[in-house]
Amino acid sequence: MPVDVPCIPQGRGIFTVPKRPPETLASLKLGSRSMELTRPAVPAADPPERTSDRLTRMAAALEGRTEGPTIAELAEDLGRLAYGMLLLICALGCALPGPPGTGAVLGAPLIVLSFGMLRGHHHPILPAFIGRRRLPPEGVRRTLLRAAPMLARLEVYLRPRTLLGEECAAEERAVVQERLTGAAVLVLGLLLSLPTPFTNLPLGVSIAILALGLLERDAWATALGMVAGSFAAALTIGLTGGWLLAGAAVVHLLG
Repeated sequence: MPVDVPCIPQGRGIFTVPKRPPETLASLKLGSRSMELTRPAVPAADPPERTSDRLTRMAAALEGRTEGPTIAELAEDLGRLAYGMLLLICALGCALPGPPGTGAVLGAPLIVLSFGMLRGHHHPILPAFIGRRRLPPEGVRRTLLRAAPMLARLEVYLRPRTLLGEECAAEERAVVQERLTGAAVLVLGLLLSLPTPFTNLPLGVSIAILALGLLERDAWATALGMVAGSFAAALTIGLTGGWLLAGAAVVHLLG
């Protein structure tokens, strides 16, 4: 039989406490009896999907497919994560071992994505000739499966952080981060399009770090990606100049 226990007023009347509530808020002892205050259970919010889990799910969807997705289809499926995920997929395609010319092929989408971020577009707007470009399903699936475990280890260190101070609104911080990422990716994408050997790995890793910072809203990762991108850009420019000088020397000797 329920017992009426005086407590903090809730509207009007006395708050009646059942004997066996579904969820305990606090316990009040009256003599030898223990009474419990209760409140309705509030369903917990589902945690956001991790980037590594998203890559694994995308790889599973590509299994057994004979026709790969186009870049426009990927952008549409990814929604608000399109910029970060497309940058990450292109960067991993450059950083991981692949056929020659991969950097030149993926450099154009990176440049287009960077322009969209610099202009403040919420979703990528791709030219038709890039949006229709179809990706090989098995190659994309292998890249995603190889990248997911590495990203799962990195996600332990990634979380939303800012370098601008908490007085700035979250939306303003996101806009600044997207613009800085777009500017860095524009430079790195242009360098990636050059046919310079041994530069795909450092450039791809730098863009991957920038993409992770964008996905996780981690300004520290964005800053790290810009530092790594500076070193990668310097290395690419130095190697390109060295190859040009070497080619000029060979032509001079042969001539």
